Amino acid sequence: MKVWTFYRVILTQAPTSMALSPHVGTYEFHYIVRGSGIFQNGLKTCPFSNNTIFFTPPGTQHSITFDQGCKNIFYYCSLFEPHTADKKLISMIKQRFEKGLYVDPKNVICLDAIRQKVFSGNDLLHQSGVDEFSSFLHDILGRTSDNRDQENVYVEAATHIMQEEANMGLNMDTLSQKLGLNKSYFIRLFRKKMGIPPLQYFIRMKIETACYLLKDSQLSISTIAEQLHFFDEFHFSRVFKKRMGIPPSDYRRGTLSSKL
Repeated sequence: MKVWTFYRVILTQAPTSMALSPHVGTYEFHYIVRGSGIFQNGLKTCPFSNNTIFFTPPGTQHSITFDQGCKNIFYYCSLFEPHTADKKLISMIKQRFEKGLYVDPKNVICLDAIRQKVFSGNDLLHQSGVDEFSSFLHDILGRTSDNRDQENVYVEAATHIMQEEANMGLNMDTLSQKLGLNKSYFIRLFRKKMGIPPLQYFIRMKIETACYLLKDSQLSISTIAEQLHFFDEFHFSRVFKKRMGIPPSDYRRGTLSSKL
C-alpha cells in the first residue's frame, strides 16, 4: 500500500458545501470524528454524524456538506493506493463505499498515532505507519456497520456534548446527568472505550481547536484563552505547553515561519 496524503482537519465553524476533486488511481478515506451533515459519494447521498467513515473509489465525484451551526468540526482525510494484490481490501471498499461506516470513537487515538508515523520523516516509522493503516482498514471494513452497542452510543453522545461546549467548562456531574448515567460509571465507561478519562479528552479537544486558531486566525492568545474558557492566558499557556511541548506563542511563530 502507498499513502500519499494524510490530513487532520479542524474547523471552528461549518463551511459551505465542499466539492472534492476525484483522484485517478487513488482511493480517498474520510473519518468524520466530530460533525454532522451530508456526504455525497457519486450518486449516493449519505447523512452522517460523529465517528463515521466514508471511502471514495478512484475517479468518483464527492462532496461534504456540514450542518449549519456545526462547531469544532474534526476529521481525517487520506489518499491511499492499495496493492493490486490486496484484492480483499479493494473488494470490501467497493462493497461499502455507498454508505457511511460507524466506528468506535477510540479509533481516533489509534489513527492519530498512525498519521504521525506516516509523516515522521523516518523510513522505518513511515513503513510501520503504512502497515498499521492497512491493518486498520482491514479491521474496520471486516466489521458490521451496525455495531453501535449501547456503550458506544453513550460515549458518542458524550463526545458530541463536548464538541458543542468546547468554549465552556466541563462539569462532569452535569454531563453524566445529561446521559442519564452515574458519574463514576460514566468515567469508567469513557476511559474503557476511549483509553483516556473524559476530562483529558475534553482538554485535548480544546488544545486541538487552539492549535487551529493560533495557526489560521489573528486572534490574540488572551482572546483564544477566553473563547476556550480557560481561567486566563497563563492557565491556557501552561496547559498548552504541557500538551504540545511548547508555549502557544512559540507554536504560532513556528506555523507562521513555515508559511514563508
